[in-house]
Amino acid sequence: VFSGNINGFETRGSAAGIQATLSLPVDAATDVTLGDITLSGNASDFGVDLSWTRPQGFPSVNRFYVAASENGGAFRRVGGIIHSIDRVVTAFIGSLSKGRRYLLRVHCGNSEGPTGFHVDMAQDPTKSSTVEVTPDGVPGRALITSGAPVVPDMNSMVQLRWEQPNAGAIASYYHIAYRSCGSGATAVCMDGSTTALEPAVAPIDYLGCSARRTCTVPCQGGDNPGVAGERCRFSSTSAMVQGLESNTFYQFFLYAGSTAGL
Repeated sequence: VFSGNINGFETRGSAAGIQATLSLPVDAATDVTLGDITLSGNASDFGVDLSWTRPQGFPSVNRFYVAASENGGAFRRVGGIIHSIDRVVTAFIGSLSKGRRYLLRVHCGNSEGPTGFHVDMAQDPTKSSTVEVTPDGVPGRALITSGAPVVPDMNSMVQLRWEQPNAGAIASYYHIAYRSCGSGATAVCMDGSTTALEPAVAPIDYLGCSARRTCTVPCQGGDNPGVAGERCRFSSTSAMVQGLESNTFYQFFLYAGSTAGL
């Protein structure tokens, strides 16, 4: 700093002052993924497992917080500061209300500055993409209303139709499982009268691909046809089942799901 008046400025100046800028993170967390939804704290609150990939490089990242928007409102911080240097970070976010729509995102920070985070949440360059969750419990039991062979190949194709559950949460998708009962007089199918909502007793298999078999029964009309490693997912109330054996009795099981699971 140089001081002066109407006669001019001094030539020596003051002692040098040095001040560095902060090295706050600038990269966002990636692969933000929802996990299981569970009851949290009491019978009316839910919680969700959240995971993401920590940004690498400089400036380093060693702390995070999660922000939530509830029913379209402004984002606010939920939970405490999460300290981690793991490649994949996990956290449990609780106190989510049933039936509310939440958008969740992750903010990154480190040990720089007074808080370690960017002050303006809205302008924070580290804010991640959002994931959506609506804790609403699981749907009730869905009812298959019809199942019959259909053209063009009545030997290997069956059209299934069902009704939405009349209890529990609203179903947003369905999975179908099936079981071969054999053929002719030796065919033996399960009773099917049990009202259990859990998957049926083995041996059953879900439509779609799995680790132990290929897509021999494809997801005709499904939301994810032929995706390796995924069960067929249907958002409508009907499905075409293909690739079945001729002259064989089958038993089908329908599972209704929501963001809280099956």
